Amino acid sequence: MKRKIKSILSVGAALCFIISCTACQTVDSGANISEDSVENININESAIDDSVIDEEIVPDEAPLNITKDQLYYRCMNSMEYLSHVSGDVKVRYGGKDRNVYQGTVNLDFVNGKYFTDASTFDIDNLENCIYNVVTYNNSNICHSIIDNIIDGSKRHETMKEGLCPTLEITTFANACPINPDDKSSIEAARAKGKTVITSIDQLSEEQINATYGGDPTGDHVLGAFYIPQEMSMGYLKNFDMWDITDYKDFQGRSCAVVQGKAEPEYGSRFNVETFEILVDQATGVWMQFEGYDADGNVMQYVYSENVCFDDDTVDVPTYKDEYAEGYEELDMNAVDQANIDETIRKMNAEAEKE
Repeated sequence: MKRKIKSILSVGAALCFIISCTACQTVDSGANISEDSVENININESAIDDSVIDEEIVPDEAPLNITKDQLYYRCMNSMEYLSHVSGDVKVRYGGKDRNVYQGTVNLDFVNGKYFTDASTFDIDNLENCIYNVVTYNNSNICHSIIDNIIDGSKRHETMKEGLCPTLEITTFANACPINPDDKSSIEAARAKGKTVITSIDQLSEEQINATYGGDPTGDHVLGAFYIPQEMSMGYLKNFDMWDITDYKDFQGRSCAVVQGKAEPEYGSRFNVETFEILVDQATGVWMQFEGYDADGNVMQYVYSENVCFDDDTVDVPTYKDEYAEGYEELDMNAVDQANIDETIRKMNAEAEKE
């Protein structure tokens, strides 16, 4: 099911905002989800039927009663299992970051298109948005409509091929010695004379860190939902610290319930001692996450609603010129070229001095 579109480094139009995921309806311009709409998510407590995992697992299908190896591999490689995902999401990282990020997202990996609407709120004032970025990207041109409520600026930034971020990323699969779902990967490793590792928890920290990528949309907080690499490395890389305690249906998806204790070095950054995650078994997407302090208070979270996958999603919204009326126009390709020209000028000047 793997598709891929060539990628470049993410640009800063989206900055550090989390977007959430487009409800399953066409959106011409993003709308923020309300505080109550995410806080009041109710999990369906009915457990799914137990089932034995087939020896040959099709990546598009969720293995019921997923193993730790399989779950970790999917969390680190969720983009390998996604073709199209949309929904609403709300994230708080906690710790020194006192912001709450929420919005919508619609990501079409097959065609390299995405839409994101990200709003940022201060934890002390969740009624007022302090920053909003709406991004339309059709893989060769990207439009970002930015409202900075703090300084009152309103910008329309465009990026064309060469700068335009695309839905491509270096995933854990590129460097991981094994795929728990693919027995042939072990045989292939042996045939090439590589060291065969029979379980992901045997990887060194250096090996794990070497596989870490980032969110290709540029909205790095978004990774907590659909590409949870950073938090998976932080909370799940030590298999002794967590367990799969149940399997449940959540938003119509077969999810593994993961409960564990945070490694002190990582959890202390967010005042998190214990956590619970609902992981979509088919893709590794974190449908819900809560990190708790010593008193059981939620200090860090990822909440999702209206999540749709593949055929249940709608087309990615397209940009219209009317959306940017009244916004300052900024061609990021021209800005980038100006930076290149200035760098060359300085280099030539230094060369002349020598």
